[in-house]
Amino acid sequence: MTSPSPIDFGSLAALIDTDDPARLREIADLFARSSIRMLARLQEDWARGDTKAVKVTAHGWKGAAKQACAAPLAEALARIEADLPEAAEAIAEVERRFQALQNWIDN
Repeated sequence: MTSPSPIDFGSLAALIDTDDPARLREIADLFARSSIRMLARLQEDWARGDTKAVKVTAHGWKGAAKQACAAPLAEALARIEADLPEAAEAIAEVERRFQALQNWIDN
């Protein structure tokens, strides 16, 4: 069984009203770069034990993931919101989904 694509380019193309591969790739790259900062913030918030900040960070990043049509990542972030204060496994899943996104973007 294969994992779903980290970004649904069909949905993204419909959302931004273009199917130009260069433009879609640019948006995916921008999202991936901003996600690096979001992951670092989420990890820092969790390490500090600041569950309120974890929830706020996860919520904001989830919205960005939905806008970028990155449903697998958005779903993992939603689990963090739902599983607080015991979000360690959900954060690990976000880290795996983010790494899948990074690997996919890099190839």
